[in-house]
Amino acid sequence: MKKIYVLLLLVTGALSACDIDATHPVTITSLEGQYKTNGFLDPLCIAITDERQLPSLEIKKQSNGQYLITRTTFIPQKDIQTLSGVRVQAASDSVKLFYQNQSIGYYTTTEWYNGKKEVKSPVLRISYTDPQTQSFMYFAGVKK
Repeated sequence: MKKIYVLLLLVTGALSACDIDATHPVTITSLEGQYKTNGFLDPLCIAITDERQLPSLEIKKQSNGQYLITRTTFIPQKDIQTLSGVRVQAASDSVKLFYQNQSIGYYTTTEWYNGKKEVKSPVLRISYTDPQTQSFMYFAGVKK
């Protein structure tokens, strides 16, 4: 009886250690939504201690099949950046994002540190510099 109890504890512990999100494949349909970041995903945010002040990002599908990306920052003051007309392309293990025929990022499952432990889940990374205005958009985060 004692062996069965120990075996049951081991199986329960092994199953609870599995990250359920890691088994879900990254698809184009899973891209739409709101994203958050932290200082481990985005080192530029390491000094921000109030989670409400961290940058956020939202991806919405537009009627033409393309996507609208809206990034909001709060420090030093509130600022909203948008990219309209973002195209996406499915790859074997990720979704690639393109804006004005330029690759600007990807959404893929990877390991990252959430402040408490290392987890494996889909992570979105975007990096875009507007050549005309020299404005820069960067975001690395996970779905809220």
